[in-house]
Amino acid sequence: MDRDNRWDRVEKGYRAIVEATPKTNLSPVEYIDSNYKKEIFDEFIEPVAFSDYEGMEKGEMGLLLENLEQIEVQEEINQKRLLRVD
Repeated sequence: MDRDNRWDRVEKGYRAIVEATPKTNLSPVEYIDSNYKKEIFDEFIEPVAFSDYEGMEKGEMGLLLENLEQIEVQEEINQKRLLRVD
């Protein structure tokens, strides 16, 4: 989630993770360095997939959590358990 409600950035991150688009042939370090040279920093660096990443398999399920407090992670997992369908 983006605290500034810039949902276009969230969507770009989602597509990089799930669909592996757009792609770059640069290594992660090269990609970050190239952005820094253009004076693009931190959350303003466009999300990309690196050449060997193919994205998630269609129908594959996953839970992506980043930069959360432990209690928030536990709450998220517990909520998903409540929604689980066997």
